[in-house]
Amino acid sequence: MADDKGGGGVKWEPFEVILVILLLVGLLTKLQSSFKKTPSPTTTASHTTATTSSQKTSAASATCGLTITHPLPSEKVYATLALSGSTNGCNWTSTPTVALYAQVVDGSGKPVSGYIAVPPATVTGTVTKFAMTIPLTTGAATGNGLLILLPAAPSLDQSISYRIPITFSP
Repeated sequence: MADDKGGGGVKWEPFEVILVILLLVGLLTKLQSSFKKTPSPTTTASHTTATTSSQKTSAASATCGLTITHPLPSEKVYATLALSGSTNGCNWTSTPTVALYAQVVDGSGKPVSGYIAVPPATVTGTVTKFAMTIPLTTGAATGNGLLILLPAAPSLDQSISYRIPITFSP
């Protein structure tokens, strides 16, 4: 006891040191993974969903520059679909010959119209108004579907689309 330097502790064996290190690594890994599982806030719209191919965008940014006056969400359509509205720059820049592109699909995603270039009706500055009747294929679907709109001049860094739910009627 006279040779004891007063440390008062017990010497740790190599096995105990390795065990403590493994426990600390496991604890830190568990804490790190719990921080990663925190959900991030999302933006949704009540009647439309914006999608992109390479990155997600909110419904608000997808509609920036787009106003649809017809059809209204969940509107009943028969043999044709009347489409009208306007674009005003932002994510929906029109060209001199195309206001936007449109296609109607049924509930399973099967096309029930052609992929149509909607021509401008009038152009005033950056505002492009459009109105068109889209013919549906014979024996068109029943139930629910979507009108999918794409900008005439898409952005290079993100893909924007706007989807309006519709109801098919015989």
